[in-house]
Amino acid sequence: LEADGTTTLVSDAAQSDLSVGGTLVLRTVAGALALNDGADADGVAVSAAGRVLLASGGGLLVNAGVRSTVGDLALKAGDALVLAAGVTVSTNATVSLDAQAVAMAATAHVSGSGVRLHAASDVVLGQVSGTGVSVVAGGSVVGAAGSGVNVSAGGLRLQAAGTLGTAQQALATAVDTLSGRAGSGAWITEADAVTVGTVALSVSELRADGTVALVSDAAQSELVAGTGGVLVLKTGTTAVATPVDGQGRDVDLVADTLVLEAPVTSPGASVTIRPADATRVLGMGDATLDDGQSLYVGHAALGQLGEGFAQVVLGNGAAQDQTLRIAGVQQAVAWKDPVLIDAWGAGSRVELQGTVQAEAFTLHGAGSTTHAGALALQVQREVLIDDALRVQGTVLIQAGLGTDAAGDITLARSVDGQAGGEADVLALDAQGGHVRVLGAVGAGHALDGLRVVQARDVSFEQSVAVTGDVEIHASGTVTFQGALTLSHGTLRIVGATRVVLGDVVLGEGDVVISADALVLHGTVQGSAGAGVSLSPGRADAGLVIGAGDASQALVLSAQALSQLHGFGRVELHAGGDIAVRESVALSDAGAELVLSSGAALTMAATALLSTAGGEITLQAQGDLGVGLVHTHGGGAVLVSTAGTITDAALDEAVNVRAGWVALRGHGPVLGAGAASTAAAVGVEAA
Repeated sequence: LEADGTTTLVSDAAQSDLSVGGTLVLRTVAGALALNDGADADGVAVSAAGRVLLASGGGLLVNAGVRSTVGDLALKAGDALVLAAGVTVSTNATVSLDAQAVAMAATAHVSGSGVRLHAASDVVLGQVSGTGVSVVAGGSVVGAAGSGVNVSAGGLRLQAAGTLGTAQQALATAVDTLSGRAGSGAWITEADAVTVGTVALSVSELRADGTVALVSDAAQSELVAGTGGVLVLKTGTTAVATPVDGQGRDVDLVADTLVLEAPVTSPGASVTIRPADATRVLGMGDATLDDGQSLYVGHAALGQLGEGFAQVVLGNGAAQDQTLRIAGVQQAVAWKDPVLIDAWGAGSRVELQGTVQAEAFTLHGAGSTTHAGALALQVQREVLIDDALRVQGTVLIQAGLGTDAAGDITLARSVDGQAGGEADVLALDAQGGHVRVLGAVGAGHALDGLRVVQARDVSFEQSVAVTGDVEIHASGTVTFQGALTLSHGTLRIVGATRVVLGDVVLGEGDVVISADALVLHGTVQGSAGAGVSLSPGRADAGLVIGAGDASQALVLSAQALSQLHGFGRVELHAGGDIAVRESVALSDAGAELVLSSGAALTMAATALLSTAGGEITLQAQGDLGVGLVHTHGGGAVLVSTAGTITDAALDEAVNVRAGWVALRGHGPVLGAGAASTAAAVGVEAA
């Protein structure tokens, strides 16, 4: 109202935002607080040159930016603190967000020299950056859908009663040092190099009375998770400088460079090591594998894997064209727990060399061949190699080396030697366990030698080709279901309860079988310069040709013996009695027949032993009862060391027809005044 009685309209122009040149405190006691952009549409709701405190007794909705030039920012809410899409909260000093729950939109951004986010329940991250960042949640810390990199910082401290990230959306980070503790699982994807180490953070908060308080999250080390899993996913360097404890949940270390300088543990769970780029070579063990291009994990780093994992998993599973190399030439590559090599994608390749040790060993390959060169695989429990195996040099696979159980060895696919170089010899030591070879052996390139020792049951389910010796020491059943070919070596099977053979072809070597039972489903073909020796598996057991008690003796049929072809000598030995109840004929010219008993040797009266010009030797420690012997011009030797040589038929007929005959031992005792006895052996010699 003017002096002359008129009125004048006095106006304050429209004003947007909240802007101060110094310190700003804005509080609601109980209600909510909303920060919106004004008519200037500059995207900023609050700006200050100094410190800022925005506090709400209820919820705090930030729909526009909050900025300070050099002052600390503190945003607090008694309920939820929400940062809308596109909002920026920034300062050159520290930032503190503290509420019942903190929820950032995917494109919301918080930045400062140090940033702390604290919630009584969950924290949802958009994009946070700072020299140091700490996120503390009474619930879980997760990333907003589509948020990209959630935290960019020098150091990141994560602490949650629930999860850190989810299996479906890992927290995305680009940090130098990481420490995390989760009550449940932790899933973290790191963009480049990271060290799992120690991180602490302090921020300054303006109080309502104008004072400043220092709020600190104490130094935290390690990467620890409860129920769930620990996943450190890397495209650069993963360095573990402080312990990682999965607390019984899975730990994945996925990187292109991995440095383990502190223990990684999670009893009862799995730990996985694999390159982030599946085509990058994974090399483990000797420093010769560190070519600067591979994901290399040396002996010292492997020693950081704590004992008690359910399994150590190596490889990228179904990923194609993987290469995994393990070398223990300079020093044994030693795992304390079971190892699973998981590289079955098409075109993948596994190379094993030197001494490799594990509690158990499983390899799932692509079928494109695991190469084993001068390998000693030493395993406490079982071994399964589900891949084609290429043997180069001497390869020894030992299972069951632990004190509590025998170790089964299973080779699920083909086994071949390598052209050129040293002799390719495969030795399998099962320490009382079973040995199964499911694929063909030597079909592509024959082995130079094959040896199985300390086994129970041994089974070869397809053909076997070896240039040198095949030697098997087993206490159970030994089975060759396919053809067995030895071009130069000897077949030796010792101690088995049962031996089952298909077709067998030997170029030059002998056959020596000591077993409680022998089943021939095919022919055994040898050479004139070689021999066959058959004996019971037990030293005191007997041998029967014909019908007999298999629980007491090695029982052989005449039909089975007729399947032995081409050998120059056939020998049947027993520590107990030998009983010949069927006729046996060797048809190969000049082949010799030897029967030797550590007790008595008895032929049925009508049983005929015959050769085609080869010598026949019957030798007994005790009595020798002779049926019919015909050498067709060869010699005959009858020996009884401590018994009597008699005619099994007790008649006057001729027992032995030979080119020459030698008898060593005592004949039957003549009665008083008798010149002969029916018990005497009748001989007809040239």
